[in-house]
Amino acid sequence: MKENEVSLQQKVVITRNGALFYLDLERAAKVEALLLSPSKPDYVEIDGTLIQAREITMVAPTAKVEEMNRRKKGDWQCERGHWHTRDETVCKQGWGTGGVAKERPKDPELTPLQKARGELVQSLMNDDGKSLAEAIKIARIQYPTPKEEAKTA
Repeated sequence: MKENEVSLQQKVVITRNGALFYLDLERAAKVEALLLSPSKPDYVEIDGTLIQAREITMVAPTAKVEEMNRRKKGDWQCERGHWHTRDETVCKQGWGTGGVAKERPKDPELTPLQKARGELVQSLMNDDGKSLAEAIKIARIQYPTPKEEAKTA
């Protein structure tokens, strides 16, 4: 059996602290059934370890977890399905076979409000020594969105 075939027959249980438990489909189905049952247990046993059920954040196929990890690192996937590092801006795979290079999707443009908030947060953290949470709170007060203004009115 190939490595990909093995990973297709597994699921991953992910906990809040980032621990990963790789289970075969049968054992994963049992864990999912426990978590979805009306009388949800306080603890679930996985590989000899008792885990609080509320600490489990996800039960997902291995391919989904691998994709999430790659995206978290900044990797991106082109239209052909090839993965590229954050530094690569063009898909060069398939060149010489008549393929057209595909560019990395552009990051969305920031609105003026987002830019202003970001600049204020940076200056508060750098110049005034504020924590990130404090700086964000101040930025939301100084530059509220229309939705946030409606809440305070």
